[in-house]
Amino acid sequence: MCIRDSLYCPGCGGLRGLHALAHGDLGTALGANALAVAGYAAFAALWALWVARALRTGGGMPVDLRARHWWLVGAVVLAFTVVRNLPFGRALAP
Repeated sequence: MCIRDSLYCPGCGGLRGLHALAHGDLGTALGANALAVAGYAAFAALWALWVARALRTGGGMPVDLRARHWWLVGAVVLAFTVVRNLPFGRALAP
């Protein structure tokens, strides 16, 4: 466990999840860190879109992230952290 025996950080299990995902074990990956797996999927989708657009137009895809996007990401990570450390959210703990 990351901080102490009863508190999980938002990244706990992220590398185990990536390892499981790389080996094709989606269930284990989601069990290790569901938020990280969702982040990996979002990254892969955005990267594929960027590559497709770069091949088609010769340029990349401008990423226009505003402050509200970062606040939303922070809120999701905070909510995930709180829920995975509550008794009813133990399914999200690694």
